[in-house]
Amino acid sequence: MEKVFFPVKRLGGVLVSLVILISHTALAAAADMAPDTPDWIPLSLLPPKAAAARGAQLCEGRYVEPAWPGSDFSGKPDEAPVYLEADSLSAEGVRKGELKGHVVVRQGYRQITGDKARYSDPDQVDVKGHAVLREPGRLLTGNQMHANTRTGTASITGAGYLLHQNGLRGKAGAIERDAHGVIHLRNATYTRCPPAAICAWQLTGQQVTLNPETGLGTARHSVLSLAGLPVLYAPWMTFPLDDRRRSGFLAPRLAFSLNETGNGLDYTQPWYWNIAPNMDATVSPRVMSQRGASLNGQFRYLYQTAQGELEGEVSTPDQLKKENPYHDQNRWFVDWQHQQRWGPAWDWRVRYTQTSDKAYFFDLGNGTRSPGAPAHRETYITRRSRDPGSHQWTLSLGTQYLENLNRYQDALYNRPVDLALNGHWHQGGDPLRVDYRFTYASFQRERDWRYLGQKPADPETGVAPGIWGRGTGIANATGQRLQADIGSRYRMENRYGFLEPGLRLRSTSYWLDGLDQNFVDSAGSARQALRPSTTAPSLHLDAGLFLERPMPLAADRGTWTLEPRLRYLYTPWRTGQAFNPAFTTTESPFSYASLWSDDRFSDSDRLGDANQLSLGLSSRLLAASGLERFHFGIGQILYFRDRRVFLTSPALSNQNSQSVSPLATQAVWKLNRQLELRQDWTFSTGTEPQHDYRLGLRYQPGSDSLFKLSYRYKEQPSQAALVNPPGSQTQLTDHRARNRLEAIDGSLVLPLSLRWRAMTRQTYDITHRRYMEKLLGVERDACCYMMRFLYRSWIDPDKPVSLAT
Repeated sequence: MEKVFFPVKRLGGVLVSLVILISHTALAAAADMAPDTPDWIPLSLLPPKAAAARGAQLCEGRYVEPAWPGSDFSGKPDEAPVYLEADSLSAEGVRKGELKGHVVVRQGYRQITGDKARYSDPDQVDVKGHAVLREPGRLLTGNQMHANTRTGTASITGAGYLLHQNGLRGKAGAIERDAHGVIHLRNATYTRCPPAAICAWQLTGQQVTLNPETGLGTARHSVLSLAGLPVLYAPWMTFPLDDRRRSGFLAPRLAFSLNETGNGLDYTQPWYWNIAPNMDATVSPRVMSQRGASLNGQFRYLYQTAQGELEGEVSTPDQLKKENPYHDQNRWFVDWQHQQRWGPAWDWRVRYTQTSDKAYFFDLGNGTRSPGAPAHRETYITRRSRDPGSHQWTLSLGTQYLENLNRYQDALYNRPVDLALNGHWHQGGDPLRVDYRFTYASFQRERDWRYLGQKPADPETGVAPGIWGRGTGIANATGQRLQADIGSRYRMENRYGFLEPGLRLRSTSYWLDGLDQNFVDSAGSARQALRPSTTAPSLHLDAGLFLERPMPLAADRGTWTLEPRLRYLYTPWRTGQAFNPAFTTTESPFSYASLWSDDRFSDSDRLGDANQLSLGLSSRLLAASGLERFHFGIGQILYFRDRRVFLTSPALSNQNSQSVSPLATQAVWKLNRQLELRQDWTFSTGTEPQHDYRLGLRYQPGSDSLFKLSYRYKEQPSQAALVNPPGSQTQLTDHRARNRLEAIDGSLVLPLSLRWRAMTRQTYDITHRRYMEKLLGVERDACCYMMRFLYRSWIDPDKPVSLAT
């Protein structure tokens, strides 16, 4: 190989040099590439690691950008020296000349190649035959090219182009590249599909502009073709060149309901508006053949100290008549969420949701919200401790209104005032920890808050309106509540075990109104009924051991642990709690975690009495990598005294007189990181049946496949229930079978081939012999497009089931 170096001249401080390379190897591979598919490497020729990627397999290859001298240049190419290489040179002084054979023109990271070229002073280059202009991530090819090395402009005829980042490619009668890197094409094509005999989709246009800096392309008089068949004409349109946010139409949503009370043909066409880097909006017109039309708008914003989202929708008069109480009514909703930071210690959040009716999200929802979830109208201000240290606290003040959107459920309590102070003190390394919580809240509820049933359906419309009324007794209470909860624990721990004594004091006081006079009289005194209060201490002693031994796991060496634990809990009985309303308290479902809890109630409207000892044993199998292969736990509570605090009337339950709790077990088995089997089982060892069994299997062998199967069986103790319709004579009847829940839930995502996947979900209520949900779909992922077809049917999960079912 022989090189001859000629300095040519300096132009505006830019050194231009000429190099004549006497060689037949310069970029020969690039010249031999097929002109229609430059840089395309078929799957069979890719390295094994690259060929294993899903994207490469879907496209049956990938674009690979070769390295060239200067490709890693980081400066401005227009200010870099220009180098010329060729097999031969015919020079006319130092200002003009002609190069032949494997011509290469290099300037910074920019490179031009061709069969022959002519250069002229000061910076003009004309290339003929297999002309190629290459820059990082960008490639232009053609029959002839004229380039300016000072401005970076170029014009090409009989051209093709390629953007490597996303495989965007096409051809054009002529291409012009301006000084800003914008590519202008005439009579051009555009696609992201890989080279193939038939292109899945392709866009053609008389005038096309590609701007890699903005990531946006425009086309005039464009035609969209699918598999070579023209399907859409647009006089002007824009399209993305990469994954950056930009305004334009999003993928439409098309659904069809076979139900006479559904939406029929349902088509939504979202349009995205990229307003600014920190805000955007989506406008979605929607047409439903059985109901009418609606318009949805969503606006999002993000600032350094604030973020939020505003969404709203309004419909034309609802045209559906059958089983629709909102026929011929305009339906709407609005939802605003906002979070604000005021300095390092203050936060403010607000949520405002309002709907035209309770059934809006069930009838017209798009699946992003649970149909029966309440509508929140709330705002809170939070102040937290600023400095890190042993004492951390948070103070919040707000108001909360919850609109009940469940058509078959009692109305919820609102909190016009909600104040809470939470904190803890813990010095690093000190075994003593102190926690506290103080709350004050007022609670209000609609007068007719209780769901009683449904009226007979109108024979003409099929509408069965709901019936709401007042409850009885303490359930009608509204008013104010003050809570205090202070606890401390001292944890002594080492490598083989721990011992933790703890003390907790809780107090709850009320100022009530809204009660019937009969209930006030039954309390014995107005103060007992209108100003109830309860205070109770709790004492616990928690202890456990950590025992372990090595255990071989096939070729791996693991660890087997045995962890016995016991916990004694004592809380004295406090009388009069039947006069405490249950504003926020429910009875927690019993599970393995209940063995180590301080109370069987979720909040302090009830302070559960306890004199009990929890005994538990757990065992784990740990791999050397840290993966928990197997975990098993079993335990039971021994009661030394009957429980005397109830959330409902004690006549409706007799479980609190049992001497032992149900036996709680928990097991998790992980054969590997893809397969997991989980079982939770609690079962009664007493006279009353109380079983809760959950079995779940999860298997995910890859990112494109998943199998989940779960089974649930729950039977509670016999309980008296009101079985006659509202307004008739009621009676308490033992319906043990009606307290049984049995269901199975399965879902599957299964690859049928490289490009096809099937998906399904089936939820079956065994107790009432009905499918709660059926879903079946198929999806095709074909490198440059994706299609998904879904069929779904479901039952409103909140709708009551007749006891006769």
